[in-house]
Amino acid sequence: MKINLKENAHNLIYIPKGCAHGFLTKKRNTLIMHSVTKNYNRNSESGFNYKSLGIKLPKKIIISTKDKRLPFFDI
Repeated sequence: MKINLKENAHNLIYIPKGCAHGFLTKKRNTLIMHSVTKNYNRNSESGFNYKSLGIKLPKKIIISTKDKRLPFFDI
């Protein structure tokens, strides 16, 4: 599912606990605010490489080194 949020619309999205998600901003210096159910714990982080799902992204994007190193999701 893909949802586009507009900067002046004051939208929000509820993503249930345990649901995989990601963010892509289209403008520089975008601020994303999110709330979580527990305090941050680096040891409990998880994820998978977005390329696992065949998601098409724009050619010129910046992906963190951490996210590039995520394992592929085994379908």
